[in-house]
Amino acid sequence: MRKICSLFPIATALLLAGSGILSAQNPAPTPPALSLQSQTDLKTLNALIADVQAQQKTLSDNQALIDQKIAALAETIRTARLFTKRGGAK
Repeated sequence: MRKICSLFPIATALLLAGSGILSAQNPAPTPPALSLQSQTDLKTLNALIADVQAQQKTLSDNQALIDQKIAALAETIRTARLFTKRGGAK
């Protein structure tokens, strides 16, 4: 148990040193400069994303209205069944 604890700091130091060497050799890639065409494509893509998000909000709002109408219809049907069981409809 004692030997494992004494080796842990050495292994940690070696890992940190190794990762430092690797990161110095392979720096993070920089993104390429955007051309005029890619900037236009990016603007078009952003506009399409905004359009899809607006459509999703509309769909979500419509689904909420549909759920409300179904709940009201279910309550009306439940009430009608109660009245028919009591003999209210002759």
